[in-house]
Amino acid sequence: RIKKNLHFMMNKPYGVITAMDDKRHETVAKFFPSNIITAGIFPVGRLDVDTTGLLIFTNDGILCHRLTSPKWNIVKEYYLEVSGKYFDDTDVVKLKDGLVLGDGTICKSADLKIITPSNGVLAIREGKYHQVKKMMKALGGTVTVLKRISMGPIKLDDKLQEGEFRPLTDEETNFLYTSTGLQNQQTN
Repeated sequence: RIKKNLHFMMNKPYGVITAMDDKRHETVAKFFPSNIITAGIFPVGRLDVDTTGLLIFTNDGILCHRLTSPKWNIVKEYYLEVSGKYFDDTDVVKLKDGLVLGDGTICKSADLKIITPSNGVLAIREGKYHQVKKMMKALGGTVTVLKRISMGPIKLDDKLQEGEFRPLTDEETNFLYTSTGLQNQQTN
């Protein structure tokens, strides 16, 4: 029997947790009909309760692992706004060189595109717990807005309102499998 792999993108809203089931908090599952949930989908990685933007869902565990493992260097881009800090070229260099956090955690090289002195787009290749917030804190700022806008080759569909989702197109799905070295293992 061929298992059908499912793939969706969601524009995760503020205030819900990235989980399919939780006794205390509202979860992203509330936005999906039960027939999709019972097909075994789960989120690829996590976004904090106060972070919005692109969340990919699948029922393919191998694909999920490769998209989230730092070994595969899948780039995740975040739009961010900060307070208490004004970005400059020294921040771009510090992030490019790999930032060391206050607790000694070493972050891989990251790319910051400055939009204004207090906002920008940050591209990271790993996903440590609260990583973007901790990186900005190490630079002297506090994140006030954080939205994931892309993961690997997939960009958030700007037509999706917060809480809305849609299936990935065949092209987007193929991009995901190709970017993780799984292009010949996809079953539809």
